[in-house]
Amino acid sequence: MRKTRYRMSAVVSAALIGWLALPAPLCAQDAVTLLFYYPGGENTTDAARTVMGLFADAVNQTSGVKIAAEYYPNRNPFAQLVGSSPHPLILMRLDSYLEFSREGVDLIPQLLAEPAFGSGSTTYRIYGGKDERRCARLYLGVDLSSAFMGQLFGKDWQSIPMALTQEPLEALEALAAQNQAMPSAPEKAQAGACVVLDARQWEALESIQFPWEEDLKKIAESIPTANPMVVSVGKPSAAGDKVLAALSMLDDKSEYGEILTELQVKQFLPLSADQATVLADWKTRYGETPRAPR
Repeated sequence: MRKTRYRMSAVVSAALIGWLALPAPLCAQDAVTLLFYYPGGENTTDAARTVMGLFADAVNQTSGVKIAAEYYPNRNPFAQLVGSSPHPLILMRLDSYLEFSREGVDLIPQLLAEPAFGSGSTTYRIYGGKDERRCARLYLGVDLSSAFMGQLFGKDWQSIPMALTQEPLEALEALAAQNQAMPSAPEKAQAGACVVLDARQWEALESIQFPWEEDLKKIAESIPTANPMVVSVGKPSAAGDKVLAALSMLDDKSEYGEILTELQVKQFLPLSADQATVLADWKTRYGETPRAPR
């Protein structure tokens, strides 16, 4: 039961990680597009449309600005919208911010999204079998580039083959058993297979305490990263500034708290000078990282 609830929340928890726009661009001059981008998320754009609509209504009521909001788990439609929507605002993870910035998109961090649950950790972890000494293949519970893996864990991790799994807990269970097929993959969990989890996922793993966890161990933990952020593409429009101000007034104690909690966001916070410096340092380092094959 707890496991089911976790898997369902992971669908919406992408919300910690990005905001998206409706396929048809808005024509009204004061309209704002909110893009919710969570690459590798297990939900679909259509399935998340109701939740996104409720969130858009909340922002509209607070800002007075007409909003179009939608979720995308895939890069291609999202990238097309970023190029065609005027002055969109986007909620995205750090790795997505770095990747699109390196490709020349003028992304400007505006707010940080504080998670509604968990300790607030921003690290990633790699788990393997209890007797595992090194990883020969990585199964990602969240879609990350090899370049970002190198930034998180060190350059040696960039060259390890990777595959995305939308069932990270099932992948860990198969890994512990060492004889079950890995979810979303044809092969069995052989020696050297490891699973990469973000903070939300590994905290859920530790809190649920599955019986097979004793057959796993933590192989590595990344350096701290940053919470998902709301970014603008270029300088925000006047309407965009109103939306950003409205977002900063929403929290889980407000009348729209239930919607935020469903999206697993506690509140939106302005960036401090120190946080802005950390993001700038990440951007510089990532921009200097050679692209590695996936």
